[in-house]
Amino acid sequence: MGRFVRRVAPSCEITGFEVFEANVPRGAPYNRIEKVDFYDWVSQNRDWSVDVVIFGDVLEHFMRSQVFDILDICTARSKWIIVKIPILFHQNSFGGNPHEAHVAEIALDDMKRYDIRNYAKKWDRDQSFFMTYYLIRGRQE
Repeated sequence: MGRFVRRVAPSCEITGFEVFEANVPRGAPYNRIEKVDFYDWVSQNRDWSVDVVIFGDVLEHFMRSQVFDILDICTARSKWIIVKIPILFHQNSFGGNPHEAHVAEIALDDMKRYDIRNYAKKWDRDQSFFMTYYLIRGRQE
């Protein structure tokens, strides 16, 4: 998703987060990479705000309680949140990365506590399973 954002908004600031060193992306489209667990970072850093937070194949890797802590904080700190999450797709750790395991299944009913402005369920041809997409409204100034 970062490459898409870079194409449509070339001057925006894009920060990526990656906990597993071997997966840290190099260079474009990111201006900066934080090599930390996002849950730890967002729980400890409350003095930030952004226009958009994008979770592309991310939230399923956290415990359910952490997912909602993350979303609660992000709705208070960003104007919009875009979430892409697989539907009922089990995945274990692989490639030596324990963080690749899917540990949370999140459904539309779980997300109804947020101000969902758009929702879609689509077949992901690249990954061969269904994905859900949410556009969530956060804080508005």
